[in-house]
Amino acid sequence: MKVILCAIETGFRYGLEIYERLEPQGVRADPYDLRPREKSKLALKALLYAALLDYGAPDTLPELAAGSRGKPYFVESRYPEFNLSHSAKTMALAVASYPVGCDLEFVRPRKTIQNLVERYFPDQFERFKGLNSELQPGFFMRLWTLVEASAKLSGRGLVDISQIDIDFKAQTAGYFSAPKKMQATTFDLRLNLADESAPLQDQDSRAVLSVTHRAGDRPK
Repeated sequence: MKVILCAIETGFRYGLEIYERLEPQGVRADPYDLRPREKSKLALKALLYAALLDYGAPDTLPELAAGSRGKPYFVESRYPEFNLSHSAKTMALAVASYPVGCDLEFVRPRKTIQNLVERYFPDQFERFKGLNSELQPGFFMRLWTLVEASAKLSGRGLVDISQIDIDFKAQTAGYFSAPKKMQATTFDLRLNLADESAPLQDQDSRAVLSVTHRAGDRPK
């Protein structure tokens, strides 16, 4: 398994350099005039193409499709499985020879965080309350990214959080089409956004990344 983190702006600039490889049919709109959502899409394609270099990247990005719940995949089975996530101005990509899920979230204070933990993670509520207030947002994001990554691995998306059976201590989960236990790895990150226009406190920010795979699939 490979996990790549990249600033969206960096991915976008790389996307411009290899534009013909990412959009072989050509796009009438000037890539420099793309809207933020379209810029992010181009950046994600560029990151995905870069990841394929380890798999003998073709001349152009292979054809992509999406499942009924929106999870993207390569049409040709000879290419690897992958999952994408982005938060603020950063994106994450997990690539492997087996299904994966990933979720990246920046840690930010929330007024409703206690209510969210009590509602969605009642078995973790006492532990949450015992933490220093500065540690609570990070703890919540570790829980939430694990849930999101598990849902994305299943391919169904987060349609019913009550159906996710998570053992946070063992870092395992079960959910709908993934009846076997899913294994998860969670990373606490501090990312330099390298954005001089952002407030100083946001230029060096805490984030959490969770990556999931089905039990039995061995990361390499």
